[in-house]
Amino acid sequence: MPQHDSHQWTDAFPWSLSYRWGHSALTADFDLSGETPRLLRVRRPDDPEPGPEETEAAPSLPLVDLVLLGDDADWAGPRFTGTAIGARLKYRAHHSTCDPGPDNATAERSGSAASSAEHGRWHRLTFELHDPATGLTAFVEYASPDGTSVLRSRVRLRNDGPGSLTVRSLGSLLLGGLPSPDDLSVLRARNDGLAEGRWYTEPLRDSVPDVNHEVHGGTGHAEALLAGRAGRPTDGHLAMGALQHRTDDRCWLWQIESASSWVWEVGESAGQTYLALGGPTHDDHQWRQVLPPGAEFTTEWAALALGDRFGGALAALTSYRRVVRRPHPDHTRLPVIFNGCNNA
Repeated sequence: MPQHDSHQWTDAFPWSLSYRWGHSALTADFDLSGETPRLLRVRRPDDPEPGPEETEAAPSLPLVDLVLLGDDADWAGPRFTGTAIGARLKYRAHHSTCDPGPDNATAERSGSAASSAEHGRWHRLTFELHDPATGLTAFVEYASPDGTSVLRSRVRLRNDGPGSLTVRSLGSLLLGGLPSPDDLSVLRARNDGLAEGRWYTEPLRDSVPDVNHEVHGGTGHAEALLAGRAGRPTDGHLAMGALQHRTDDRCWLWQIESASSWVWEVGESAGQTYLALGGPTHDDHQWRQVLPPGAEFTTEWAALALGDRFGGALAALTSYRRVVRRPHPDHTRLPVIFNGCNNA
């Protein structure tokens, strides 16, 4: 299957039940065997091949989960996963492209060959999903700069139904299929004035206990979770986190590109680890978004970097940050970089 179909939408069910998208530094594998697509894994070409416990586990998470006012979830806790509408979002179409710029608007603003060279090629993939019960359409957008092991993701909603819908939470990225919590440590970064970026680590099992899901038929409700503080999004913790494998050096490092509230959570699903990035939410920030018929709402971008240990993932994320900067003469003409003290 070609990786890019040059802006052509595939509006019939895909001719393959598995779909691999990406480039030389990163690939994403999708399961298209059911009505709801699943993102199975994101990996680098030189990462270890998935073991039997990873490939045989049922892909239990959809591409996106959200909470609507009046809609149900499979439990009453404040999690990004397990919502009723996530499983109802049916595949409609997908398309992939490869062109310059971190997004179409940036490419149009840049215009010059120099700007295109600075930003390089970007690979993009969009899935269109639809919920027949409410008329809600979701566009799940993935993007990755060529040659960089970083996946960028956001979700755009459009109300194609007859009545208004109220969104209570919506994630930018939902990824399952990560190694078992037994094999991972979670990293967070405390952040305060004059004491920024204090990373610390703990075993993921300290936050996500093993409840023997094979016996009890569930994976518990616990998760490692952080939420930003409304108008001061980096007060207390950075809008970042990481997972580090304890034996093979793989690391998954993320950031939520929001100037306001945010939430990330890491938990267990079907014996594997999942990662959800997004926010704000009604439960954490008293946020909601009303969508009248025809209205749209788009989340902020979230980015996931892959690398060898924390340092390698941070190097990939740094390369990505340089690529997504908006073109400006100050990037090349000013000899001094000023680092202000207003970090929150």
